[in-house]
Amino acid sequence: MKTRLTALALGLCATALLVGPALAQQQVKSPLLGKPMPTFSMKSLDGKTHTNTSLKGKVVLFDFWATWCGPCKAISPMIEKLHKAYKGKNVMVVGANVWERNGSKPQTDGTNARKYVKEHGYTYPMTIANEDLATKLKIEGIPTLVLMDKKGVVRSVYLGFDAK
Repeated sequence: MKTRLTALALGLCATALLVGPALAQQQVKSPLLGKPMPTFSMKSLDGKTHTNTSLKGKVVLFDFWATWCGPCKAISPMIEKLHKAYKGKNVMVVGANVWERNGSKPQTDGTNARKYVKEHGYTYPMTIANEDLATKLKIEGIPTLVLMDKKGVVRSVYLGFDAK
C-alpha cells in the first residue's frame, strides 16, 4: 500500500514540478476522474503494444499530442525530462500521437511522429493512431495529459500548455 501511494505521489509531484503552474490551472474536471482507464491498445513506433494489462502496476502519464500542434511541441521537452527523471521507477510516460494528417487524409502509419521524434531525440515511448482512445477519454484538444495510477484509475487530466 505504501509503495503504491509513494509511486502515485511521485508521479503527481513530478508532473506538477516539471510541467508547472500553467497546467495546474487547466486541470480538467473529467467525468473519468477516479474511474478505471478505458480499455486501450496503443502501438509504439518501436513496434511494442501498450495495454491496460501491460501497464498495470505503473503510474503512467499519457501525453496526447500531434506534430502540427505548437503547444504540444512546447511541452515535449518537459515530458522528456519527466521520462528521464523517473525511468525505471514504476512511473512511465507514453506519448499518444493523435489527429495526424497527410494533406486531407488521416495519417496513421506514424511517418510524421517518427520524423518528429528522431529530429528532437525524444526517448520516451511514442504511440501512434490513438484517435479511438482520445474519443473514449473525451479529449477535445491537445496537448492533453492523463495521469493513470498503478491500479489503472484516471487520477488527473490536464488540457493545454501555456509556455509563459
